[in-house]
Amino acid sequence: MCLDAKQVEVAKNEYKMVCEIEGKSEKTIEHNMMVIGFVQKYVSGGELTEAAVRGFLAEVAGRRKMTTVNSYARAFRTFCHFLVNEGYVNADPMMNIKTPKIPRKFPSVLSEEDIKRLISAARPNIRDYAIVLFLLDTGVRAGELVNLTLDDIDLKRFSARVFGKGSKERIVFFSKKTARALAKWLSVRPAIPLEDAVFTSERKDKLTVSGLRLVFKRLQRKAGLEGLRISPHRLRSSFAKLFIEAGGDSHSLARLMGHESIQMAEVYVHMVGRDLERCHQRCSPVAWLERNR
Repeated sequence: MCLDAKQVEVAKNEYKMVCEIEGKSEKTIEHNMMVIGFVQKYVSGGELTEAAVRGFLAEVAGRRKMTTVNSYARAFRTFCHFLVNEGYVNADPMMNIKTPKIPRKFPSVLSEEDIKRLISAARPNIRDYAIVLFLLDTGVRAGELVNLTLDDIDLKRFSARVFGKGSKERIVFFSKKTARALAKWLSVRPAIPLEDAVFTSERKDKLTVSGLRLVFKRLQRKAGLEGLRISPHRLRSSFAKLFIEAGGDSHSLARLMGHESIQMAEVYVHMVGRDLERCHQRCSPVAWLERNR
C-alpha cells in the first residue's frame, strides 16, 4: 500500500499532533513538517514510494550541502516509522535507504584567552557577568538560560533546574564563583510584578533569546573579539571541551548538556584528543619513570 500526496497530508497532520503530545520541541516539529512538505510537493500526482524518496534526496543532494541531505533523511525516516506503526503503509519507504554520512566536524570553541577577555568585558556589568559565568559553568542553551525562574536556582547547593528540548527537566551545577555572581545579580535584580525570570532586560522585563544575542554582540565589541563569532552556543561548546579537558567523562557531559545519547559528547572527547602532544608530555611513561627514580 502506497500513499498519494493527499494521504500524506492527512498522515502529516496526525504525526504533528503525536509530536506535540510527545513533547518534541517546536523547532524540531517545524523542521519535520517542512521536510514532509517538500516530499509532498515532490511526489505530487504520484505515490510515496522508495523510488520517490530516493529521487527527492538525490535532487536535494544536487543543490544542497550533505549536512542538509542528512537532516532531511533523518527527519523523514522518523515520519516513515510513524506511517508503518500507524498502519498507513505496509513497508517503510526509507527501509533500504541509508542516511548519508557527513564528515565529522569539531564544534567551534573559544580559546582560554578569548574566554578570559569575554569575562573581563562582562565583569563591570553585574547581570552580564552572571550570565557569562553561568553559561560557561553549566553549558545550558540560550533558551534554557532565559527561561530560568527564581525557583529554579539553588545557591546553597550550587545547582539549577532547567527545562531542555521537549521540556525535559534536568539539574545542572555551577561553581562557588558563579554562585557569588548570581547572588550579587539577584540582590540588585529589579522587582518586576508577575515576572519571576532570573535574568531581565534593560527594559525591566524578561530577557529573551534575541535580547541575549544583543548582549553578546555588545560584549564581543567590548572584548575586542570582532573577528570571532561570540554566542551563547559557542560558550556551550567551550564548556563541553573544557569539561572533558578537566577530566570529565562523556556520560556525565551528555547528562549535563541534556543530550539523549553520548554521541555528541563523544565528539568533544575526540576533539580534546587532538591535544595528544601536550597530554603525552604530561603522561609519558619514560618521563614518569625518570621523575620517580
